Amino acid sequence: MARDFPDLQMVERGDQLVFSGVYPLIDNSRVVDRYHIEVLLPAGGPRDGIPVVRETASRIPRTSERHMNGDGGACLFVPEDFWYEHPQGMDLLSFLKGPVLAFFVGQSLVERGKPWPYGTRPHGNPGIADFYTEFLGTTDPVRIKACVKLLVAKKLPGHRSCPCGSGRPVRDCHFSTLQQLRTRIPRHVFLETLRRLRSPQIAAK
Repeated sequence: MARDFPDLQMVERGDQLVFSGVYPLIDNSRVVDRYHIEVLLPAGGPRDGIPVVRETASRIPRTSERHMNGDGGACLFVPEDFWYEHPQGMDLLSFLKGPVLAFFVGQSLVERGKPWPYGTRPHGNPGIADFYTEFLGTTDPVRIKACVKLLVAKKLPGHRSCPCGSGRPVRDCHFSTLQQLRTRIPRHVFLETLRRLRSPQIAAK
């Protein structure tokens, strides 16, 4: 960690561990850009949750077009995407060299008037809906919310009507798909998504 990111220093804020300092973008051993950031580690360690990344110099506009929250938090990805691809979580170094790097490379390119180099989902709740659409084949927000409600349940109710709208019970329709999502994505992610979908106040964050 210290070798790859010597300008990120660890500090303690109460019970919170935070890495704070300068994050470099390097091309062929040459620093081509720098961002001032802080990375807040989850309480259980970097494999127990997703670290929160904030840009601290107010360089990036706090807008949905730039995938930024109002508090300077970087919207690196839809949480379901992260856990679906990394069901065991990710260590901090891999996190910094993977999604964090991709995010800030994209920001630097956008500043120069270029498009994002990677495909991105919409910011906020539309991005969440976009994720579930790939599995259910529906863009109906009511059906997507119904899907998340099923995923939150302690046991997947196979007798319930499938949220895709087919009219069939879950066990005869998207049962294996929903089970796969439950296997790869922690339940607390579904709970947070359901909270977001129910709350208009945080829908755009």
